[in-house]
Amino acid sequence: MSQDSARLEKSLQLIALTQRVQALAQTALAYEVSPFERKRCEELLEISAALFAIQSTSSPETILAKLREETGYATPKVGVRVAIAQGHSILFVREATDNKWCLPGGWVDVGLSPSQAATVEVSEETGLSVKSLSLRAIYDSSKHLHDPVCPFQVFTLFFSAEVAGGSLTPSSETTELRYFTKSELPELSTQRVTKSQVLRMWDYIDDPQLPVYVD
Repeated sequence: MSQDSARLEKSLQLIALTQRVQALAQTALAYEVSPFERKRCEELLEISAALFAIQSTSSPETILAKLREETGYATPKVGVRVAIAQGHSILFVREATDNKWCLPGGWVDVGLSPSQAATVEVSEETGLSVKSLSLRAIYDSSKHLHDPVCPFQVFTLFFSAEVAGGSLTPSSETTELRYFTKSELPELSTQRVTKSQVLRMWDYIDDPQLPVYVD
């Protein structure tokens, strides 16, 4: 294993352990605990935020605010991303929040199945309707180095899809829509997707029969 690979592996291990500490503190706070225990759990959240910040471009204060928004028993979150191909190009959206590029997608809302969520997200962000959704990959955020680091474990389901109708129309969340080839990959919104995750979608263009990738 190269030095870079070893450093990446250690970073991912640290992120996974920190997510576990955060989840234990959040879950403990969801139940009746003594004032002393509550104070200790709050301190664990502060420590988690500081550790996440070491691995991220976000400040401890920003991360801690996000951690405190989460209540109840801690479980992984679920997101979706959709690769829409046109020949050997894939559609990307420029995110309004950071001005970087990503596959269309977002969180899975309660009440929607993953495929429904994928369809809705594509429609909202691109103006397109899609068909023939196929699950291509399930990624665990704790096994991939996102920046800024997500303080929560996220399972992201990547689909491929075909255009069924509509016209390319940016939204309040997306400022630009464009197809890119593999060789002209844009600057990615790495808090949402990583380069390796995106590149894998071209593998399915070349060979649609490849098995679903699961972390």
